[in-house]
Order: sequence, then structure tokens, then C-alpha cells
Amino acid sequence: MITQQLKIRIRYGETDKMGFVHHSNFPRFMEEARMDLFRKINLSYKEIEDSGVIFPVVSMNLKFLIPLFFDEIITIKTSLKKPANNKLVFHHEIVNQSAETATIAEVKSQKVLQGELISG
Repeated sequence: MITQQLKIRIRYGETDKMGFVHHSNFPRFMEEARMDLFRKINLSYKEIEDSGVIFPVVSMNLKFLIPLFFDEIITIKTSLKKPANNKLVFHHEIVNQSAETATIAEVKSQKVLQGELISG
């Protein structure tokens, strides 16, 4: 299993009227963490795409445990299980600056040759 940690500071525009990070930002945070993990293992997602292969997200499951707030520095811990059946399964744990787990997630991507239809 490959793991990586990425730190991000929450920007004001990522929060909602209640002062919480809006839920729509989490997929973006996790995507940034996945790209960081690829860089860690010397893979460029751009080069993978240029070779004619894409890995679209086919499922995403998030569980929000506690809110995150403006200007917090969060850590996104990302793990990649060994690829199987042309699928990549990522596990994300997002922790706040007090080291409390705020969100856990699983993201699955399916290998597709560019131009093919995605099937279940």
C-alpha cells in the first residue's frame, strides 16, 4: 500500500454561511491529494492521460465526522491499495490541525482507454 500526506490551508471561499467548509470542496481536496500521491511515486497523471489511459472516478463515499473551518491547516492522508481489475481504490482521512479525524472517504477509479464508454 502506498501512502501520502498533503497539507492544505482552508480558504475563506471554501466555507459556507455557517463557517464550515462546504461539502462540495472535499472531492477537490481529495483529487489534489491523489495527484500528490502520484507525484510521490514519480507518476504524472498528465503523462498517463497522454498515453491514452484515463482513470475517471466511478464512486465516492464520504463520511463527515466533524466540521472544518476557515484558515485551518488540514492534513489529507491518502492511501492507495494495490490496483486490481483495472481499478484504483483510494482511502482518504482528513484531519484538522488538532489531529482529529474530520472526514473519511473511499474513492474508486476505473481504468478506461480514452474513447471507450465507462461501464459498471
